[in-house]
Amino acid sequence: MVADLIQAFAELPNLKWMSDGVVTEGPLCTAQAVGRLVSVNGTLLLSLAIAVYTFCVLILRWRVQSYVSKLVVLVIWIFIALLIAIPSII
Repeated sequence: MVADLIQAFAELPNLKWMSDGVVTEGPLCTAQAVGRLVSVNGTLLLSLAIAVYTFCVLILRWRVQSYVSKLVVLVIWIFIALLIAIPSII
């Protein structure tokens, strides 16, 4: 849900650009790009994690400890942070 909230905020600059009638390059454009990258990748990876978790529990009958799901979410957010940080640094 956090990724979807970020996606909603990432679309707000569109209102400014619609009122101006032009899209300009700058910090606002960069912030929107980062927001879109975080939200799209976050939503996709977290949905995949939910699907795999559901499959493991319902089909394979695995008992997954609660710390595993927390660790998976943490790893996904670290991966997304690296996905944005590394190209920006380079």
